[in-house]
Amino acid sequence: MHRVLPLTFYFLSALFISRSDIRYRVIRNRDSLAFFLLGVILNCKRYTLNGFIPLILITLICLGLHLAFRGKIGAGDLKLFWVIWFWTFSFTNWLEGLTLAWVLGGLYAIVHFALNRGDKQKDKSIPFAPFIFLGFLSVI
Repeated sequence: MHRVLPLTFYFLSALFISRSDIRYRVIRNRDSLAFFLLGVILNCKRYTLNGFIPLILITLICLGLHLAFRGKIGAGDLKLFWVIWFWTFSFTNWLEGLTLAWVLGGLYAIVHFALNRGDKQKDKSIPFAPFIFLGFLSVI
């Protein structure tokens, strides 16, 4: 019962942020900040000082993703990857969620582009926030 409130806010945030990403292809900073603050407030009893050491590595991974994809992955997605650590509490769990998010997003992209390959759309971006939230759901 003690995890019902955090999970409720996780789902509500996921729906709100994902809707914005699907509709406008934007994850607003204020939405990420609200999700961050909710994570800190609702889960503050679970933090330890040593638990913040992996945050440095997570920051470097997000920076590496930004450099590796040269801006092809949105800054909002990278910020969401960083913020979601405050909901997972474990570097291993975070890596599992990251991996699952990439797999789900990749499978969707393959199917989406296969079904729409004749479409001459300029914008071939994929809203990634829903897959981030789904990927991390198993480790929250």
